[in-house]
Amino acid sequence: MENISIGAGIFYGLLALSFVILIVKTRDRWKWGRIFAGIIGLPILAIGVIMGFEHYQHIPKPTLEFAGLTLNMPVDDVRFLRGEPSKISGTSKGGHLSMYPFRDYRDTGLIVSHNEEKVTAIGIIGDSDFSISIYGVFLGSEYKTVIDKLGETFQVKKHSEFYRSLYFKQYNVVIGIQQGRVIHLGIAINPDKYGWISVTLNQ
Repeated sequence: MENISIGAGIFYGLLALSFVILIVKTRDRWKWGRIFAGIIGLPILAIGVIMGFEHYQHIPKPTLEFAGLTLNMPVDDVRFLRGEPSKISGTSKGGHLSMYPFRDYRDTGLIVSHNEEKVTAIGIIGDSDFSISIYGVFLGSEYKTVIDKLGETFQVKKHSEFYRSLYFKQYNVVIGIQQGRVIHLGIAINPDKYGWISVTLNQ
């Protein structure tokens, strides 16, 4: 630690003394309590606002877009953007599931659930190292991570003893869990009405 010179010590001492004299001379006219409260309180308030905004930014919100597509998008627009699907199958609700493979991820596919007119669900299945995520949940993430990120309020669709889908209606998010890990994820509009995405499409 550097030593303070005598001159600097005298300067800081006089500065402190001047501040004390100012308070004594003006204590009946100036409201020093409010002044000190403002000096201390304003930075604390600013820090609180910044922290609150950062927290709000990370709270999951309903999402309508995923992997470059949106819910309720016309089916023709999907084909314009993605081309012809590599595979199409039906759903239990009379709709269609179309699969579009990713060029750089041969074992990973984009799944689009739709009726004759619009998209009702969008999801991905495949490699656990794929980069697309929803609120910090990736393919291969553990069940605990899903709960930590999205909470414990969800609807469950049981596909088999080891495979279930979780529908977080408040966020439009659907997560497929098998043996404790995410095997598909995406967004959907009321899967009970339009049908659930499952990995049976690429088996």
